[in-house]
Amino acid sequence: MHNGTQYFAIYDPPYLIKSIRNNLHKSGLKCGFSKVSWQYVEAFYDHDCKLPVRMAPTLTDKHIKLPPFTALRDRLATQVISHSVAAGISTMVALGAQPSEAKDTALFIDRFDKLFNSMNGYTLKSSKPFQHALTLKSTQHSFLLDSAG
Repeated sequence: MHNGTQYFAIYDPPYLIKSIRNNLHKSGLKCGFSKVSWQYVEAFYDHDCKLPVRMAPTLTDKHIKLPPFTALRDRLATQVISHSVAAGISTMVALGAQPSEAKDTALFIDRFDKLFNSMNGYTLKSSKPFQHALTLKSTQHSFLLDSAG
């Protein structure tokens, strides 16, 4: 509690990001009126693989197909639920290569990337704005409050 406001931290951010990715992969998600779908992640990956300079070069078939036991790997989940994948899907929507509905998936992925980084940061300074430890002066406070409600 700080200044009469109670804050809650997510206990296990790597588990959260794996759960989000696994649920998105298995059946998609519905957030309010928005539909978040794995098909847009797959379509992005299929398109990205054909580019001479990739937007998400770390993604492989393992990230998308999730063969046995890969669903347990934190690194694979964080590389899919990432800013580069969200930006790639957004770019494809802007260029007309994906339907406008895919933007909801991009926004969802970007928000969870920021949430994961906010809860998993352990240093006071980082090149990523949301990946440093929470302090009283952190820039993440307004983002976290917005995400909570």
